[in-house]
Amino acid sequence: MAGLLVGTLVAGALAAQDVAASHGERDRTTVPGAARRAAVDAFANAWRRSREGTWVVRMAFTRRTAERGRLDDELRIAQRPPDRLIVGPLGAVAGRIGDRTVNCGTGATGVFRCAADQPAPRYDDEVDREVSALRSYFAGRLPLYGLDRVGDCFALRLRRVYPSPPYGDRARFCFDPATGAPTRREIHRPEGTDVQQAVEVRTDVSADDFRLRVAGG
Repeated sequence: MAGLLVGTLVAGALAAQDVAASHGERDRTTVPGAARRAAVDAFANAWRRSREGTWVVRMAFTRRTAERGRLDDELRIAQRPPDRLIVGPLGAVAGRIGDRTVNCGTGATGVFRCAADQPAPRYDDEVDREVSALRSYFAGRLPLYGLDRVGDCFALRLRRVYPSPPYGDRARFCFDPATGAPTRREIHRPEGTDVQQAVEVRTDVSADDFRLRVAGG
C-alpha cells in the first residue's frame, strides 16, 4: 500500500507515454493555437522550475474513494538537486540521493525496508525527460489534455478517451511563486480523488532533510 501511494505521488517521476494515437474524442472544444502554446509553455516552465529549485514542502494529503474510503496523511518533499526525497503517506519513501535511487517502505510485516539502490540518471536528463513527457500530453491536433492557466495554477481536463490517463479526468497543479515549489495538486479519477495541499514551504534545506527515519526509531 505504501509503495503504491508513493508511486502515485511522485509527480516528478513522469513516465513517458505515447499519446499520439487517438482512442476516441471526448471533448471537441478548441483553443486558439497561440493561447494553447502559451499555456503549455508556462506549465512546462513552472514544472521545470519546480524540479530545479531548492526547497522543502510539507503537504496535507487527502484521498477520497468512490466507495467512501478515506485517508488523511502527510507528504513531505525535500529537494536540493540532485538530491530529492519524497516521504509519502504511511511512511513510504522514494527519490534519489546524489546519483543513487532510494525506494523504501513498510511491508505487510510492519518492517521498514529499503530496496537495493540503483544508479540514477543525470538529474538534468531526468528533468528534461519529465518536461518532454509533460508536453506530449498537450501535443497534436487533439491533445490528451486541455490546459487552462489561472494565476500560479494550471487546470487539466481530459479531452479524449485513453486507458488509465496519467492525470485522471481532470487535475490541478499550483506552484509557489517565490520558490517554484508545488503548493497544490489535485487528481480526479472515477474511482476517487487525491489532493495535496502545502502547509509549509521553506528554502533552508539541510542534510537532515535527506536522512531516512524508521518509524518509531
